[in-house]
Amino acid sequence: MELVLGHQKLDLLTLENILAKSVSSVVILLHSAGTLTELGAFSNHRLLKDKLVVVMDPKHKMSNSFISTGPIRHLQKNTSSKVLFIKIDEANLDKLVKGVSEASRAIASATPPVRNLTNAIMCYELYLALLYVLDPVPRWAFSRIASTLEPGAVEEAKICADTVVNGLINKGDALLVSQNVTISKKGVETLFADAGTARRLANLKGVLSNLRILALNGQLRRRYNEFWKEAGSS
Repeated sequence: MELVLGHQKLDLLTLENILAKSVSSVVILLHSAGTLTELGAFSNHRLLKDKLVVVMDPKHKMSNSFISTGPIRHLQKNTSSKVLFIKIDEANLDKLVKGVSEASRAIASATPPVRNLTNAIMCYELYLALLYVLDPVPRWAFSRIASTLEPGAVEEAKICADTVVNGLINKGDALLVSQNVTISKKGVETLFADAGTARRLANLKGVLSNLRILALNGQLRRRYNEFWKEAGSS
């Protein structure tokens, strides 16, 4: 939603391609006209056709409908996507969770997502860490940083940077104050929440805190506005 709503001037196909490269899998629970439409579109998508986990009611398994003989059969025969015939109701919740999880892991191992700054999902924590180090950061600077670090895919990297910033603000991990983005208390907690062991947490805090000190020295010696003015022109 951040991707679509934050870039309304771009066509959905462009945004869909970015999303397709960013996810491990896409789960489609076939229960409405909307999900049937998604199935038809995604099963013909160059990247998404190999990343689908489709959950279908077992009563349709032997059906001769267009859905069964068309997209479902195509996915089963020609892609690495998985089709699960499980009844979609609360009684089957555990079976659904297990089936979807196992299928998603299998798909991710076969067609892993890209691991760079064109992946808006994967670089969320990176930009949060960057914000922790450089806080506060002018909103425009994220796109500039993205294009510098990802010179081979500048426009996609900028889109993903803008998407992440929107997400940081909307989720409460960051605050927007006079076009400057600043990390919130919740954002700091989010950054360190998945560090793992106490030793890893201490190492992460140590590295980021040392970088924060270096950044503050640079900003305070040249003043905040001059620091970012130089960064923008370099």
